[in-house]
Amino acid sequence: MWYNIYVMSELYLEQVDYRLTPEGYEMSASEPEALHGQQIPDEISYDALVERLIEGNQTYEVTEDSAGIKHESIVFNADQMTKALILKPSTSFSGAVKNPANVLETALAATLNPDAAYLYSTSDGNYPGGHMSREERAYRRHTGRYIKGDGSAEHPYQPLDYLKHFVDMLGRQDRLPTHIVADQEAGRISLGVMAALGANSIKGVYLNGIDGISPTASYVRAPFIEDMQSRVRRRSGGDGQVGELTPVNIKDVKRRMPNIYSGLGRVAHLAPLPVFLFPLDVRDKVSLTLGFRGHKNLEDLGDHAVYQDMRAALMRQKTIITMQFNADSHQHDLEDCKTFGQAEMDGIPPGLRDPERGVRLLLGNGTWTQNTDAPYESARTQRLALPDIAHRMAVYAGGRMLDSQIFGLSAVARSA
Repeated sequence: MWYNIYVMSELYLEQVDYRLTPEGYEMSASEPEALHGQQIPDEISYDALVERLIEGNQTYEVTEDSAGIKHESIVFNADQMTKALILKPSTSFSGAVKNPANVLETALAATLNPDAAYLYSTSDGNYPGGHMSREERAYRRHTGRYIKGDGSAEHPYQPLDYLKHFVDMLGRQDRLPTHIVADQEAGRISLGVMAALGANSIKGVYLNGIDGISPTASYVRAPFIEDMQSRVRRRSGGDGQVGELTPVNIKDVKRRMPNIYSGLGRVAHLAPLPVFLFPLDVRDKVSLTLGFRGHKNLEDLGDHAVYQDMRAALMRQKTIITMQFNADSHQHDLEDCKTFGQAEMDGIPPGLRDPERGVRLLLGNGTWTQNTDAPYESARTQRLALPDIAHRMAVYAGGRMLDSQIFGLSAVARSA
């Protein structure tokens, strides 16, 4: 049987790997390789997306962990939870109540990927979620980190108690993830979650535009400007495709999910109201920003916050962390991102070095908001980082067509 092939023509992805050799890790660049994964269509039906939104409205809840911290959650494709569960954490001002566009993006991804459940979970300073303790907020502000220690025998890595309580809650709810996808700030907290989860329990991770890697990049001004530019483009694009993040489609999300967007939820996302309605969330956002702006000197890895947290995650999980950075974003310096990847691989202790443990970069065009401007392409890109979910073939390439044919669980791919 032949399947349609979908090409990442808008992103023109370049893949950067760090291959294990007898001498250590060696960086190499290529196009994304053929991958076992779910095939994703060019467009979905409106009814299919509505079905997911209705499910999300029914599964939405706010629960407390053992420390009394509240967490929002939405489950999509709940009937697939025993097969694969993709955790999508969200941090400051991107929670469900305050960001219906983020909910729509997750619902679209779940519709495009029906063979896995999605757990959209928000907290970490995000109404109506809870907040870290004063001590842990101070630690994050001063270090930019979600993990303590340096990985040595004297000071082993330990996730913050906030994350331990969160993971414990997921375990009691039978919602421990098998995969993780996250954007920007949430990518940082994902590293802490990985360190708090059971050893080698995560099979794949996709982090888009993770903050704090490069000393020359902008992690405050650039995201704000690029987000505003994205909003202008989306508001001028009409209704858009089903599931695209246009004003009309976001309004439909609010109509379909009254358990979230009623009462205060009707206006909790409308700027500048959140600044006045949720001063504690603003405080946490400022604290987060102060912590993330420092501790990004690649010449001092001992103080580099993302390096240390990612090293802790990789020492806990035998998995590949796929990170995407786009060339047109001023939030990133692509050469620094490559240098960071090399340093991260070199930092894996020799006893843990394995071809299935490490990082991989996907370098594309556009700004970091490409995932918002082109959610269908983003969902396809994510699948490069989410193995073992389905047994159908998807082929992605940067600017050229690939053919594929499936024979049971085997696949043959050739360039056109």
